[in-house]
Amino acid sequence: AAVACACGLRPPRKALKDHQATECWVQPVDCPYRALGCNVRPLRGTLPQHLADAATAHAQLNMRELQALKDQIVGLVAENTGLVRQNTQLRTDLENRCTRLEKEVVDRKSQETIHVTWIVKGFSSWISSPSSRNVRIAKVSQNIRILDYEMALQIEVDDSRENIGLFIMHVGGSGKMP
Repeated sequence: AAVACACGLRPPRKALKDHQATECWVQPVDCPYRALGCNVRPLRGTLPQHLADAATAHAQLNMRELQALKDQIVGLVAENTGLVRQNTQLRTDLENRCTRLEKEVVDRKSQETIHVTWIVKGFSSWISSPSSRNVRIAKVSQNIRILDYEMALQIEVDDSRENIGLFIMHVGGSGKMP
């Protein structure tokens, strides 16, 4: 069933809302310059006349918006320039800190000493017991320079020819503690 619209057309009932939203010439519509500040809501049929009558006002709205955008661009350029300077300074500071840290790591590595302690369970009681026989230091050597080896100590128990080897090594650097 057709329904009468204020414009005089009679669209089908289910098409009335679409007709009024898109083509009815007596429906109020927003001016295309609403976002810039024109609050006039002319009828769809009179919109072309409104645009012609308000062309100067719309041009002024455009100019005001254009100026606001220019001002915003100037502000953003200034902010960007400041951020670029700040970024450059931060990058320089970071590079300097990295260089200092790398130097500290190299310096510490050159001073680092590795201390190794070997614990042989029961060794001290075995060596001090009366039944431990004759114990003597059989050999002290200073070799294996590849590892910056400091000392090797070999202990022999005379009558059984049991050997216990012990070594202490120092790897790299001057031997000074940081």
